Amino acid sequence: MSSSLTQRLLSQSKEDYAAATTHPFLVSAGKLTLSPQALQSWLAQDRFYALLGYTKFLGRLIARMPSPEEDPDTLASKQQRRRLAILAGAMANIDREVAFFEDVARENGLDLAAKPRDGSIDAVSDKTKAYRDFMVATAAEGTFEEGLVLLWAMEKVYLDAWTHASTFLPSGSTAEDSLSPGVKRALVQLIPNWSAPGFVSFVRDIADLVDELASEDKNDRLLEQASKIWRQTLKHEVGFWETAGQL
Repeated sequence: MSSSLTQRLLSQSKEDYAAATTHPFLVSAGKLTLSPQALQSWLAQDRFYALLGYTKFLGRLIARMPSPEEDPDTLASKQQRRRLAILAGAMANIDREVAFFEDVARENGLDLAAKPRDGSIDAVSDKTKAYRDFMVATAAEGTFEEGLVLLWAMEKVYLDAWTHASTFLPSGSTAEDSLSPGVKRALVQLIPNWSAPGFVSFVRDIADLVDELASEDKNDRLLEQASKIWRQTLKHEVGFWETAGQL
């Protein structure tokens, strides 16, 4: 049996994948040694990423989703409804996610108006802008399938990155009530959320959609484009961790 598209992508660019999912920022976060300045600067950029990039990307992706004009009980119609349910869920998730880490930041004295610490002049880091532009361009100019590959790539790297961070959490540190408000308590709240079983299932659902559509593709164009998207996503993810500056 041949490998699925997502499996083939994961077998590519392994060094870049490792750089994106085992970055020193993640190790420091997991060990609860990250500075407040680094965490709040990164969280500020993550909020910009979500509100200025991800939502626009996802909206365009949903708008470009093929809609079969046939009986709702056909297989094609049911597949379309499943895709819509997952993408609509992603849009709802990002709104909840932003509200969640705004609450965590407020409870723990972290400033989400903090400037990026990577040398950028504007409030939105140059790296965040580049990632946003990549997302929006992919949704606007690529195929629906290519946009779905990007969605999976971003979520897969995010999940694996924070799962890696979770392996460094000190024993017993997940009892957030035992910690005073501050960066350690914030990380103990954030990291389990970003490596939770529900997130694992969500990423798996997107992978299934990608692999399902890839199996219907009759040529190698999607694999070629997907490989490019995967490599670029890894590059942007590495840069995004660096918006935190000195750890």
